[in-house]
Amino acid sequence: FGYGARVGVLQESLVMPGISFTYMKRDLPKTTLIASWQGGVVTSADTARLENFAIGATSWRLVASKNLLALSLAAGIGQDRYEADAAASYVVNDPLARYEGGPFNYAFDVTRTNVFLDVITNLPMLKLVATVGHVSGGDIPTYNNFDKEADASRLYGSLGVRIGF
Repeated sequence: FGYGARVGVLQESLVMPGISFTYMKRDLPKTTLIASWQGGVVTSADTARLENFAIGATSWRLVASKNLLALSLAAGIGQDRYEADAAASYVVNDPLARYEGGPFNYAFDVTRTNVFLDVITNLPMLKLVATVGHVSGGDIPTYNNFDKEADASRLYGSLGVRIGF
């Protein structure tokens, strides 16, 4: 479920850019994941559980935009806050013993700053949009190995096409 709002702070004029503020909240449904494996004839199944896994994001942006005939520019800054939590547990059934662990609670809350620039072509039936941005900040705990740390600064870009009839 998600919701949001965009508010025009300043209307664009001949010399002044338009300024808007956007707020958005998105959450995925809470879920439980269970993996089970039957190890042998004598033992019960081994299981791994991730229970009550929930993740959500809250974002805001302040954007200035200017329409220049066949071209529009927009620049913005904002923040994204990601929250997640879950409880993990396991059961391993050996023929001689049973091993259980958990629940191990895991939660993180990270806030990252986002800056971006958009260039948009305003053709009669076609809009081309190019975005370049940079995201940084926050501390993301992880047990995985990455070429670059999970919470490292990242440069990103995207291209989009909109065809209107």
